[in-house]
Amino acid sequence: MKNKLRILFKYLKGMGIDKTTFRVELDNGRIEWFELNIEDNVSSTIENIVEEIIEVYQDKLYELGPGTLDSSDDYFSVDGEILPNEGKFIFTEINYQGYGTEDSGTYYDKYDYEEDDSMYDTFIEVGKFLDEIKATSATVGYSGGGDNGAVDNNYESENGSGMIPTNIENICYDLLSEYGGWEINEGSQGNIVFIKDEIEVNHEWNTQEDYNEEINIVITLDTFSE
Repeated sequence: MKNKLRILFKYLKGMGIDKTTFRVELDNGRIEWFELNIEDNVSSTIENIVEEIIEVYQDKLYELGPGTLDSSDDYFSVDGEILPNEGKFIFTEINYQGYGTEDSGTYYDKYDYEEDDSMYDTFIEVGKFLDEIKATSATVGYSGGGDNGAVDNNYESENGSGMIPTNIENICYDLLSEYGGWEINEGSQGNIVFIKDEIEVNHEWNTQEDYNEEINIVITLDTFSE
């Protein structure tokens, strides 16, 4: 690798280049896209040398980027620069994404509503449903993301599980309308707990955060033994 790095520096010097930059995108341990910012055409051999150096360091770069998070994407990008006159190949920046969740929720009590309130009618429907399945409570899950979302077809109760009727399914979607965008982009998931006089929506938003970390990994001829 030392000789290849020497060839790279000599080639760039011969082109009269004091400094050039590059960007590489990696996914699941593979180089998906690479760009060396030189206006003139560059030998494929030179591009291959740059990619080989990146491959040597890709595990370390992952550890400094996505590997620092509990939940992250295997895709990340790295920026760097090459200074042939100084004999330096430098990784300068890592860009990656991390994922998490943010809890939310709403609690409803039947006795907070007047009889002419639509929410009061909802509790009447829920009460009838619980009586029909002979349960004191029932839980319905849901999830969504990427412009698609749905309430689970089944409920879970202390007496087992079963299909939810259409009116309860509609109630679930009405309750979820309080969480605008629950089914788009990163999405969300959760469950709705029905008790005769209480309803609890346990909602969890999925979150995505972009990270941009400055790094300074300097590679020189002395970095490699051969």
